[in-house]
Amino acid sequence: MLVLFETAAGFAVFKLLDEKKLKEVDNLFEDFETPEAASKVVQLQNFKKFEDSAEALQAGVALNEGKICKPLKKLLKKVFTDEVQEQLMVWDAKLGNTIKEKLGVQCISNNNVNELMRCIKSQVEGLIPGLQEKELSAMSLGLGHNLARYKLKFSPDKVDTMIVQAICLLDDIDKELNNYVMRAREWYGWHFPELGKILTDNQAYIRTVMAMGTREKAVATDFSDFLSEDLEEKVKEAAEVSMGTEVADDDMLNINSLCEQILELTEYRAQLFEYLKNRMAAIAPNLTILVGELVGARLISHAGSLINLAKHPASTIQILGAEKALFRALKTRNSTPKYGLLYHAQLVSQISAKNKGKMSRMLAAKAALACRYDALGEETTTEMGIENHSKLSSRMSMLETGYSRKLSGKAKSQSAFASYHGTSDVRQYHIAADTTMESSTKRKFDDSYGEQKAKRIKVEEVEEAAAITVSSYDSQREFTDASRSGKHALDSTARQSRSANREERIRTAKLRLNVVRCVRGTVCEMAAIKRTEMVFLVLFFTIAGVACDGHALHTSWAQIDQLWKDESEAIARIRTTMHSLSKLNEVLKRYVASWEDLTGSSDSGARSGDPAAAFALLHHVSRGWKHVDQVLQETKGVLGDIEHLASRPDRELLPNTDDLIGASESLARLAHVYRLNTTELARGGLHTTVDRERDSSYHTLSMSDLAHIGLVAINKGFLGVAVEFLRAARSKADVHARARARGSATLTPELSEVVVGTEFLKRHVNSTWMRNYRQLVELQQVERLCRGEDLRPVQVTSQLTCRYMAGNSAWLLLAPFKVEVLSLDPYITIVYEVMRPREAEEVKAKAGHLLQTPHNPAYGTSENGTQSGWTLKHTWLQDKDEPALQNVGFRLSQLIDVVVDDAASEPYMVANYGMGGTYEAHRDTHGPARRPHSEKAGERLATLLTYVEAPRAGGRTVFPWVGVGVTPAEGATVIWWNLLASHEHDFLTRHAACPVLRGHNVE
Repeated sequence: MLVLFETAAGFAVFKLLDEKKLKEVDNLFEDFETPEAASKVVQLQNFKKFEDSAEALQAGVALNEGKICKPLKKLLKKVFTDEVQEQLMVWDAKLGNTIKEKLGVQCISNNNVNELMRCIKSQVEGLIPGLQEKELSAMSLGLGHNLARYKLKFSPDKVDTMIVQAICLLDDIDKELNNYVMRAREWYGWHFPELGKILTDNQAYIRTVMAMGTREKAVATDFSDFLSEDLEEKVKEAAEVSMGTEVADDDMLNINSLCEQILELTEYRAQLFEYLKNRMAAIAPNLTILVGELVGARLISHAGSLINLAKHPASTIQILGAEKALFRALKTRNSTPKYGLLYHAQLVSQISAKNKGKMSRMLAAKAALACRYDALGEETTTEMGIENHSKLSSRMSMLETGYSRKLSGKAKSQSAFASYHGTSDVRQYHIAADTTMESSTKRKFDDSYGEQKAKRIKVEEVEEAAAITVSSYDSQREFTDASRSGKHALDSTARQSRSANREERIRTAKLRLNVVRCVRGTVCEMAAIKRTEMVFLVLFFTIAGVACDGHALHTSWAQIDQLWKDESEAIARIRTTMHSLSKLNEVLKRYVASWEDLTGSSDSGARSGDPAAAFALLHHVSRGWKHVDQVLQETKGVLGDIEHLASRPDRELLPNTDDLIGASESLARLAHVYRLNTTELARGGLHTTVDRERDSSYHTLSMSDLAHIGLVAINKGFLGVAVEFLRAARSKADVHARARARGSATLTPELSEVVVGTEFLKRHVNSTWMRNYRQLVELQQVERLCRGEDLRPVQVTSQLTCRYMAGNSAWLLLAPFKVEVLSLDPYITIVYEVMRPREAEEVKAKAGHLLQTPHNPAYGTSENGTQSGWTLKHTWLQDKDEPALQNVGFRLSQLIDVVVDDAASEPYMVANYGMGGTYEAHRDTHGPARRPHSEKAGERLATLLTYVEAPRAGGRTVFPWVGVGVTPAEGATVIWWNLLASHEHDFLTRHAACPVLRGHNVE
């Protein structure tokens, strides 16, 4: 049995003379007390001496790694010939396995062998001839130094040390900068205290102090290099009236020196951060993608090195940095922390508070895998980090939107309870039959505030010569009812007009043409009067009589007087009912809220044995029920009013559409027979050719009243009267339009002023303003922005900047994007030259034959299935469909540090706006009242709108509640975030596409 022994001078192979000694090693050292005694146990078989120190270092490195070096290989081949088939005892089991695999020599390595090696080492100078003790000691010392240098030179922890030092230095610089800036503000504040309130940015403050010196020089100093015109003006005005003390030149010199140190330290910090970012991208790219450069560097610093961090489990990485909180929680038996340094990662900071623990746990698991891949992987790529980041982003969307995924792997949406629909034998009025009332079945809601989408009503064409198609805005209930009445009248007219005398039709054709022209002009003028509802009408007129199927209430003044009386009584009962029910609703809400505070919003049953719960229950009932009982007793009297209204005695005789048509016919006949002055009649006056007396005490007719009478007059054949009534309606429309332009009190002041940004949020609480004026104000501001007006004050626009940006991407350092900030709150930017002209042509060619009319159940649609409010055609394209889109997505992802590929975002919607193409105001988030196009789609965090082809005129993208209008630029991308930091919908991001005036608009 042979023994392989390594020394600093070379390799030695000894022959074990007595194999029994290996079994009894407890007293083996007694046989090695002297060289002579040791030679009786082992005998030198062969010795291979190193030629120089380089060969010794190479052998030492190979032994540390469990490999066979050349000198050792030559020695073993020389010893183990075909005749010698003995076992070899080695110190390292790993080296023994390598020798067995390479040379086929059976090796032994155990505790007994190690004890034998220690005994040989004690007498190695005597066992190897020609080896002096001093020479061996010098060789051992030199080899040890060389090995230490080699390990330091090629250690993988060397770069980790640089990262650790860089992040520690960065934190120290931040602390020092904060102290220096605070000291500079306090120091210079004695001389110019107003400057600190004007300039909140530290860099701007320091540069202003250095450029200005004492405040007396402020007027003659140019601050345009680092301050906006508005701030520069404020600084100069404040300097002239400042209440600060005077400072000496020596004091000012020291202040300037401190400011110079701050600026130099700031520049060095920027360089250090860039160095740290590059180091992290090279050493731990996947970890950097998941948690960012700063958090990743702090994790490595906390663990000591990347290798040490890779050895930690995910549970340790999750709370790394919160050790004190963990031990304090364990000591006090409280809840342990859910996150440490990972709290500052972007994925954790973006999610809501209730889901931060879940996200930190998932992020820690992915970060543990990324650390091991970066530290131990042979080829470091970023594919793993990008894929895991995309998965975590998708999971975050699921957590925030309420979607759940089972452990079986089948992703299903969170089940929702089906809404309960009660059944009743009582016949109820169908709300959808009245176009002016809110309908739960026909209307779609754009958002949670109940904004109603316009409804399109189409009437059968009855006679091509008299057909006129008009789209009109109007929200007055009378005008809408009149249009609905005209529809019923026209349906009845159609049957009679087919049998009319041909000669009579020819005789009246010329007069009819004038009527048609007048109607067109009148309705188009009415379109300028916008209200809170938007109704699209398609009007068809014929010259014929109308049969009245109503109760003919207009034929008797006695019946009309009785209707006045009955309606007044009904309105009084309705007012009483509304007041009582509103009071009952408030009391019941407070009582239910008290119960939910007691039970924690869930009826968990009785809490037996809990004295505190028993007291709370008694307090809840004793204090609250008496108020409920009181208001219930008061409401009993209202039940009679409700029953009276529900079973109104004259309900069968109430006027209907036919009665309204009959009354309009009567007024038209009066005007025709007595030659009434319709203009004076519209103002409430009555003057005829029969009675010379003027009476101005009559009711004033509204624009919709006049229009309805004119339409009925057309159907009855009173064409001359119809023209006069419609002209009077047109005059009313002109008056309303002028009043709107002036901001007349008839339309309230809210309709004539600009409401943007936080001003809207202040009024947001006022539900009355929201319900009555929001849609109108929004429409007005959309139109003004489309015309190129700027609705924001100079205090807002002066804060906007343009700059070159590369984000956190090293790929964009040499070719950054040109970015223009359009709004700070919400943050809206436009990035120029994102899409190349060649890529734009490829996208247009790919999408050209796929364009189709949009249809989405989440929006209101017309009868032919087209999208209401859209005049465009579109299609959906994915990255895999077009390489040009992949290039655009890659550039944007590098800039904003968000993955925008098919796995992490929706497909690209390519829209082509046609003649006058537009898109009404909307928001891009799904919200509670919408549903996404796919069950797997999450909420839309951000919108990237790229102009593939820009129109020559028009086609702006406008944000009415921000006051921002974006002029299209080919290849540019507009970017905004749709959600707030709380993951709530940002209502201020509502936007609209203006009509295209000239050219093509492709987005």
